[in-house]
Amino acid sequence: MVNLTYKMSKSKLIGLILFCSLFISCKKELMDYRNKFTGDFAFKVHEVRWVGASTYTVLLDTTYNYNGYVENGSDYCSVNIQFSKDNAFELTIYEDGSLSGRNVYGYYENVDNIYLKVFPSALGGGTNYEINAVRR
Repeated sequence: MVNLTYKMSKSKLIGLILFCSLFISCKKELMDYRNKFTGDFAFKVHEVRWVGASTYTVLLDTTYNYNGYVENGSDYCSVNIQFSKDNAFELTIYEDGSLSGRNVYGYYENVDNIYLKVFPSALGGGTNYEINAVRR
């Protein structure tokens, strides 16, 4: 009788350990900090195309609006910002909302407002963008 009770207690203990290990082994997903920065945005884009070196000529100076979006990028610390039909950037985003990329300076003023300044590094010409966006 003692041996049967011991076997029952042992099987209950093993069952309890297996049950508890199920909850311990379930890994909770960490919240992706980028999610609060993604969504649909109304972009106001000031675009300036220019040529020249020490003196330059402006070829285009225009401002337009575009309904674009921000989505998570290809790695854990990046976002894609589609700010016009043919223009998008994949930028590094930090938890404080600051953005960085090649020839780009930007930040989220808050989760609903973005400011970006894009400037080329090449001599001889390029296209500059100054972009403001508000969540739609």
